[in-house]
Amino acid sequence: MRDRGPRAIERLDDPRLAPYVPDAPAASAVRGAGRIARLNANESPWGPFPGVAEAVAEVVAGANRYPDRGLALVEALADRHAVPTDAIVVGNGGDALIGMICAAYLSPGDEVVMAAPSFTSYATDSIRAGGVPVEVPVRADGCLDLPAMADAITEQTRVVFVCNPNNPTGGMLPDVDVRAFVERIPENILVVLDEAYIEYVDARADRVEPFSLARPHVCTLRTFSKIFGLAGLRAGYLVGPPAIIGPVSQLRNWYDVSDAAHVAATISLGQPDEVARRRRETALRRDELAGILRAHGLEMLPSAASFVAVPHPDPTGLATQLLGHGVLTRVVPSHLRIGVGNADDLAQLDAALAA
Repeated sequence: MRDRGPRAIERLDDPRLAPYVPDAPAASAVRGAGRIARLNANESPWGPFPGVAEAVAEVVAGANRYPDRGLALVEALADRHAVPTDAIVVGNGGDALIGMICAAYLSPGDEVVMAAPSFTSYATDSIRAGGVPVEVPVRADGCLDLPAMADAITEQTRVVFVCNPNNPTGGMLPDVDVRAFVERIPENILVVLDEAYIEYVDARADRVEPFSLARPHVCTLRTFSKIFGLAGLRAGYLVGPPAIIGPVSQLRNWYDVSDAAHVAATISLGQPDEVARRRRETALRRDELAGILRAHGLEMLPSAASFVAVPHPDPTGLATQLLGHGVLTRVVPSHLRIGVGNADDLAQLDAALAA
């Protein structure tokens, strides 16, 4: 017999909607392991950009005040992407914006097309909004199968999520493929281009594709959690036609992004040389990681991002063994996802695999 009291909506019974439980600190997750190599969450190993920590410390001194510095960030983003300010909405990380998109554009029973595996929030936020996830397997190389995703669209489809590079596989499709896909999608269906890792791709680092900005049913999602090293401050943004951005903005909670995040993101945008440096460093470490894996009889899928996916018959078993040596990784369907860490992280991974 269930407890007495109010009954939550039935869709929350879906096993994919597990309650949020804060992650245990890495030090307590591994008993007696000493140093922890955090390669499980696709975080930047290099921290915030120069000057960010000092500026955030000043902001925190005024933390008794509600945030009021968001406009400066919106203006900086509008300048970066050559769009008006009403084509931008900032949110509490990409996760929050995905939830707001689903809440704004889904009614119960609406279908949402996405890849599998891909970013888990697409499915969970669709379900929370009453939508029905329609998952299309990725290609063998970890890239999205866009023709198959287009074929999966029905009269009930309302939103399509395109993660490129794809998380958790790392596969990257060229612009021409994405453009051809967008041209196949009816304009009454919202296409969300999730480019959380695009700064790691040289040719696409500092712009949103003009073909997406020119279309009434396409928006682009970006984040400051990855190459900008601000995962702990929670800031992301959506770029698109004001007719799309407006409804999403209506669902923002007041003061949902802190001034620490506003200031840190704005300062980071002014350092394109640091973005380029981290892009180069990540590529070098990714190649080093590939060599380490190969030396231990493991191969990875091609990756354009700050992580790699390693096919394995028992990824959970391998992750557990690595955990015993202080190396945190992430298990995804039939793969182990490993972040591109710094030199010390990779040396620790190498030693753990050897053990």
